[in-house]
Amino acid sequence: MPVDPDVEFDSLAQRAYMVYTILPDKIDSMAGVWLGKDFSGIGDILDIYCSKEDKKDVLEYLIFMIQIARQTYAEERERQSKLK
Repeated sequence: MPVDPDVEFDSLAQRAYMVYTILPDKIDSMAGVWLGKDFSGIGDILDIYCSKEDKKDVLEYLIFMIQIARQTYAEERERQSKLK
């Protein structure tokens, strides 16, 4: 069952999810492989959405979300390669 960030995340995780959705994806143009998020501009984004005290916690949530996404994309690539 998909997670609803607006209901199931605390306020810091909600802000991290918002930052996650704002940051553009980095994709290998030749292979179409997801490489992660482009962190250029992260400082400005955190300045807009987070207080100075919350930035570290939001960044930690963000990194955790990226790790989950990286694992999910890797599992999907592996599953797709087995189908070929």
